[in-house]
Amino acid sequence: MKIIDLMNKHYIKSSAINGNRSQREESGHIASLTKCLTELGITSISDLSEDTGYAMISWYRKNTDNSSNSIRKRISYLKKVLKRYKVKTTFYETELPRQDTKPYVRLHENELKIIFRTLSEMMDSKFKTANTILYKLLIYMLLDTGLRIGELLSIQIKNIDLENDIIVLDYTKSGNRETIPFSSFSKPLIQEVINLNYDEQHLFFNVLKDRPMDYYHDVRNFMRRLKEKTGINIHAHRFRKAYGTMIYNETNDIRLVQKLLRHSKSSTTEIYISEGMDNVFKKYHEVSDIFKKVKE
Repeated sequence: MKIIDLMNKHYIKSSAINGNRSQREESGHIASLTKCLTELGITSISDLSEDTGYAMISWYRKNTDNSSNSIRKRISYLKKVLKRYKVKTTFYETELPRQDTKPYVRLHENELKIIFRTLSEMMDSKFKTANTILYKLLIYMLLDTGLRIGELLSIQIKNIDLENDIIVLDYTKSGNRETIPFSSFSKPLIQEVINLNYDEQHLFFNVLKDRPMDYYHDVRNFMRRLKEKTGINIHAHRFRKAYGTMIYNETNDIRLVQKLLRHSKSSTTEIYISEGMDNVFKKYHEVSDIFKKVKE
């Protein structure tokens, strides 16, 4: 049996019980693994072994910018599918790459200025397409809401309240229905995209492909292009960290940031704002004259 057929068989069954976010993640794994296996000439289940597992890891490292954590997820997904259908193979013995210990760092304000200036230039470019304004909105909302990319892509127009500047999220990491605010920073652009009426249901809709946008085929490719234009390593989670850090620097209210980021533990929030030392250094210099007393 072909590996891709087995993965698609598993996807059809899991789609019946999983939410949209899980389906998108699984679809991304299948698309990525299919490309990897095809280029390596691995098609049949009988071709899988411990050696092909390491060949796949090497392929990802050489041909993609996937982090070790992402590669682990891809290989682990394939192992899960094989185990689900009780396939006997030494592929299970493939050791996974070590987890990345260095988390994504926030985007600093000078980097953000370059990014948003580049977005404006792209809107004025002769190469602009119907999708360009959607990608611009995506970047604006990543910073303005602190949403995870999967949550952002799942937003439906019916859940946007332009009168109260809030969005009801049906699909979140926690699985709960949650409400988040947005501001005048992204509101005009949200209104403009809705008025374009590209799609009655989805806010982020690939007009050129006539389907809802997804991370693997659309957003990731756009962020690669944006990286080429700006020279900045751009990842959706860096905007979330910038969001939390900038609000903390302005308010010094960790409880507020925790609620906005929807973290169940403050210790998680502390990781997000640990880089936001600008305000700490500023306050230090404001009070550092106290040390002069010891010389009097």
